[in-house]
Amino acid sequence: MLIIFLMPLLLWAQEHDYTLTGKIGNWNSPVNVYLVYKKDGKITIDSATIKDGAFTMEGKLQDPFYATLVMDY
Repeated sequence: MLIIFLMPLLLWAQEHDYTLTGKIGNWNSPVNVYLVYKKDGKITIDSATIKDGAFTMEGKLQDPFYATLVMDY
């Protein structure tokens, strides 16, 4: 019975993988894309280099969050 009550708590703490892919025209290096978001009260920045207009970012998250995607060319 105790395991049944604790199950939601175990599921709450799990991290999930995410993959963000995109295509923006025919841009090439040194063009970068930045994913900016706040995690645990700190601003976090993830980046990817655009090659042939495409990029991919991967990471882990516990909860959904708002983020901004910025391109620096």
